[in-house]
Amino acid sequence: MADTSGMQDIRGIDVSKLVKGYAPLVIQLSNYVASMKTNATQFTWYAKTSGFVAPATTTAITSNLGANVAFGAKGPIAEQSWTKNTGYVRKYMLETPIISDEDIASADVAVLATNVTDLVDAIAQLKNIRIWDVLSNGRSTSGINTNAAAAAWDTASFTGVTMVEDIMEAKENLRPYGYNPDRNGALLIDSLRYRKLIEWLVETKGTNVVNWSSELAKTGKIIEFCGLEIVVDTNVTDNYGLVFIRGLSATWHEFKGITAAIITEPLIGKKVRVACEGECTLDHPRSVNLITGM
Repeated sequence: MADTSGMQDIRGIDVSKLVKGYAPLVIQLSNYVASMKTNATQFTWYAKTSGFVAPATTTAITSNLGANVAFGAKGPIAEQSWTKNTGYVRKYMLETPIISDEDIASADVAVLATNVTDLVDAIAQLKNIRIWDVLSNGRSTSGINTNAAAAAWDTASFTGVTMVEDIMEAKENLRPYGYNPDRNGALLIDSLRYRKLIEWLVETKGTNVVNWSSELAKTGKIIEFCGLEIVVDTNVTDNYGLVFIRGLSATWHEFKGITAAIITEPLIGKKVRVACEGECTLDHPRSVNLITGM
């Protein structure tokens, strides 16, 4: 049976507090999207129509009727539209094997605690996979912005690689739809692309700015590039990158936050189960730009 809230411990470890207070080692992409509580496993969400609002055109007139309105005349009607969608909560759950009473009595407390926190890391990783999949539109270029890198960033000797141009083109693609990538913009890439970015800046471009490249080589760290915060996640699909707006492009709908329970087998042992429930939605498809061929 599951322990009551007052019995959530294994050899003095308060599992519930440990799980809720633990900061996962992996990057949490849920921190880069909007957050919303949902009270049902099925929920409704709305995707904003891209671009600026404009009045409907009429026969033989395709220019914006809101421009050069006659003095004293009423302005033409313009309104925003949204597409209604239905979402369904997903459950993410993992558990430890049975930890025998003998192991609980004799094992180091840190080993038991690590078992629990590793489950939290694994759940965070599963959430990241889902958020990346939704944020990148499943790598489908339909309905979102996209551009192709001039050359793969891991090309030998960086032949034909133009990282700045690749990123600036992606940022440029957001602006016609009313999104400013210089406000809370982020670049989501994998570990290899991040490594190659630093190598390219130091080895290829560093000769032009020696002091700057020397400092970068010393720290081995860069947190912003072309005005975008760099977010590195191992779940990013190989050869892809994504420019998006933090806290706007997508939303994590949380049905149940990360929760732990202990299942007790009397005279045998205990196991720890950790779960959370939620779903990610892409609310502003044109506020993201998928870069292919990176």
